[in-house]
Amino acid sequence: MPLINSWLLDDDGNDLIQYKLENWDSKVYKLPRTKVKSWINRVEDDINLHSSGIYFLIYEFEGKIDEIYVGESRDIIKRLNEHIKKSSLNNKDELLYWNYAFFIINDSGSLDKDKLHYLEDYFVWELKNNKNIKVVTKMSNKIKISKKYESFINVFVKNIKLLFKFIGADLFVNDEAPVTKKYFIKKDFCNVSGYYSNNGFVMLKGSVIRDGFRESFKTYCKSEYKLREELINKKIIVDNVLTQNYEFSSPWVAGTIAVGGKLNNINEWKTNNDIKEVNDENSIMTKNNNYINENNKKIQKEITNEYYFIKNNYCDVVGYHSKNGFTILKGSTIRNDFVSSFKHNCKAAYIIREELINKEIIKNNVFTQDYEFKSFWIAGAVALGRILSSASEWKRK
Repeated sequence: MPLINSWLLDDDGNDLIQYKLENWDSKVYKLPRTKVKSWINRVEDDINLHSSGIYFLIYEFEGKIDEIYVGESRDIIKRLNEHIKKSSLNNKDELLYWNYAFFIINDSGSLDKDKLHYLEDYFVWELKNNKNIKVVTKMSNKIKISKKYESFINVFVKNIKLLFKFIGADLFVNDEAPVTKKYFIKKDFCNVSGYYSNNGFVMLKGSVIRDGFRESFKTYCKSEYKLREELINKKIIVDNVLTQNYEFSSPWVAGTIAVGGKLNNINEWKTNNDIKEVNDENSIMTKNNNYINENNKKIQKEITNEYYFIKNNYCDVVGYHSKNGFTILKGSTIRNDFVSSFKHNCKAAYIIREELINKEIIKNNVFTQDYEFKSFWIAGAVALGRILSSASEWKRK
């Protein structure tokens, strides 16, 4: 994976954050709505936000991206401010109330009008494939781009997707997944199968989902709960059985609906070669914990023995890059509290932290088992009780 650097203006992550991919002349920025006006007449080091670029206005609810608006502008910061001013000037509500914005600025100034229009249009169409996010930008006919710009556009799009995945904003569905291999989740309360498709994950006709759902499902998986109800109302699910093949936006969404709660790990989807008989236990939770521990041992054999740590006066954690993200090891000690802005600016990490404490995966600030996060960025935020200021906070052992 290429080197990614991040730059944080303040310790709490309440202001501008910059993300930079090594050997690429564009940067991704994240800026809270509340800080837009302060940057209208401000220049910090080599940062000039009065530049051409693409922007994404994000509305996040309970730690999950719910709605998004995509736009382009010759003056990014001015345009963001116009989105805020629009409602007061016209006495109308904004098209989208947003919490923060991502935007991309190119240092070389090579994002001309044609490229900006093409990229805006491209990202709108791409995001429409993600059924978990509502895109409020109006659709248009797909714009064609000159062949001489194709290489530039392909690199730009590839790097944006890579940086967004690093940040933890997984907006785009997998369009390179194989469709031949079958995956299963077999438990005593559900039996489902499916395969990766061009736009997500297809669950097969005849799959049996859980009868009911976990208590936390409606609270922490609202979009999945709503989709589950829609499928039942449309008779696509009848008596907990899928009456036809159905394509979900991702295996994560499909699995969450199948088990009636958030997946502990994406590797709960297993192939024929992986499926083993599970010993009888006293509770479903014990079975799931045994599976996670067994799976983590399997992953450790497939990775290098490179471990990373964060150690300071208030936390001491160790982990490694694993197949689907970053795993913090059992015995790691996280911070006893968190900074005041953590709940607001790191909602996803805050919610995960609370869930792990409630499940006693974290007890008295100590991990009671190995746990895999989606990224080392989220793992570090949970450990430190604040946004990770830089990837380099994880030191190599």
